[in-house]
Amino acid sequence: TVNGRTEAAKSGQGILILPFQEHSYHSESECVFALYTFSPSFIAEFVKKNEGKVGERAVFDVSELTRMIFKARLIEEKNFSLYNIKACLYFIISEYTAQVNMVNGIPDGGVIDKLMYYLNKNYASRCPLSETAAAIGYNEKYISTCIQKHLHSNYCSLINSIRVMHARYLLTETDNSVTDIALMCGFNDIRSLQRNFKKLQGITPAEYRERKRENSKIQPTSHIFPKSYFSEK
Repeated sequence: TVNGRTEAAKSGQGILILPFQEHSYHSESECVFALYTFSPSFIAEFVKKNEGKVGERAVFDVSELTRMIFKARLIEEKNFSLYNIKACLYFIISEYTAQVNMVNGIPDGGVIDKLMYYLNKNYASRCPLSETAAAIGYNEKYISTCIQKHLHSNYCSLINSIRVMHARYLLTETDNSVTDIALMCGFNDIRSLQRNFKKLQGITPAEYRERKRENSKIQPTSHIFPKSYFSEK
């Protein structure tokens, strides 16, 4: 279920969930599937071209070639270089866009869906809770309760995490100074960006940019792969 729309996926198909789309899944029988979670900055050209758009559906056919590439590069070779991951993802994006029309759209799901969509479009402004609540048509207290219940966070932490995500994109895809990026992403100053960035990423914005420029290996976390995946058999 994506944005309140239910679709059925069969063997050999893929499901593309765009940033901030509310989603869930259910299977009536035991099944095996691969889940890849990645930053939108990895497919920046696609995200930029389709800003403000959504796919008419989420389910699409994945070719045997693409499945073989994913298996070989990411599972067997465990090649987690930035270029390799981008290449694999664009194989998926190529097949998705060849089958699914991208259309202008706004979220028609619940409060979290509408909240995430609004913040992703307005993160560069102040975005006080009162203003956000009025914009999406919900009570401030109700929004805070939903954030705590569904995202296990609070409003301030949520919007700062969105700002950090966009800062990551600007750090890798532009030559803007860290100070300029802080202001472009809605932070009051560079110190606020550095504090929130290090809290979420474990390193400073400058260190993050330097590592990306060196094309260092991406280290998957247990949020994506279980620790047992990397253990020697």
